[in-house]
Amino acid sequence: MKNSSPIGEVIETRVEQTGPKGREFVYVDIGSIDRATKRIVDAKVLSSSKAPSRAKQVLKTGDVLVSMTRPNLNAVALVPPDLNGAIGSTGFHVLRARDAEPGFLFYAVQSNEFIDAMCRKVQGALYPAVRPRDISSFCIPTSSLPQQRRIVAEIEKQFTRLEAGVAALRRVQANLKRYRAAVLKAACEGRLVPTEAELAKAKNRKFESGQELLARILTERRQNWHGRGKLQSARESRHSKTLPTANSLDVDDTGRARRYQRWHYERSESQTHGFSSLGPIFTSGECPAGLSRSDRSEGNRYDRRRDSGPRVAARRHLVQRRR
Repeated sequence: MKNSSPIGEVIETRVEQTGPKGREFVYVDIGSIDRATKRIVDAKVLSSSKAPSRAKQVLKTGDVLVSMTRPNLNAVALVPPDLNGAIGSTGFHVLRARDAEPGFLFYAVQSNEFIDAMCRKVQGALYPAVRPRDISSFCIPTSSLPQQRRIVAEIEKQFTRLEAGVAALRRVQANLKRYRAAVLKAACEGRLVPTEAELAKAKNRKFESGQELLARILTERRQNWHGRGKLQSARESRHSKTLPTANSLDVDDTGRARRYQRWHYERSESQTHGFSSLGPIFTSGECPAGLSRSDRSEGNRYDRRRDSGPRVAARRHLVQRRR
């Protein structure tokens, strides 16, 4: 690569390995790094008596931490000022800039070229890792410090815009969820489209509410079921479809009265259209349950021959009414 030099030529050769001092210290290990944001987010405060064996490297502001295990995950971070003097794990290769801008090194080790080069040099299967010299031998473009600072400033500017765009997208997604809930609420409350009452009012026509419609249907069904007027004689009812009301029958059981009414209507229908097979299904001398034998009369007696047969004998109900 033209105009490039290995990372090892622009960093300090050694980092202090004295470990923690004092009763407590701040410890930064590989798990403390957020691989998505490339930041140290979970530094631990430990007592010196419980210091891990890997807690050796003394970190300074501007150090670039590069994880040597599983380089494909690219766990890298820049040490911020508030972690100056913290203790880092020996699982990091610490890049302390000498003739380079720390931010320039930080963005260089995030490039795809660096990740691919480290993956090719991985050693071990169960615990894949690279060596410090593998990282130091990677070549980066050489440029003056002012040029490196301008490059870092432009990268951070674009990243700031990108983060603002991501935040705006998340706000839009949240607003879409609220808008969807509002639309569903308006639809359930009838405010999304004009109601039938509003349309009827606009067209100046009568509107029948659901309650009125149910009341009208119930009234019509009751009228069709009970009929009108008093109970007629058997001779007159043959030519009439009017059903006697439950009150006109001298019985207490409303259900039995309704069965009689239904039978009376079916009989008059069959006689009108000439379908004797669809006539009453009661044998001669029988009457529906609830009507006593004392209520019989000659004018209400039915022809035994027409009402006999295997289909009508199964019901066994007496039918005769005395007025």
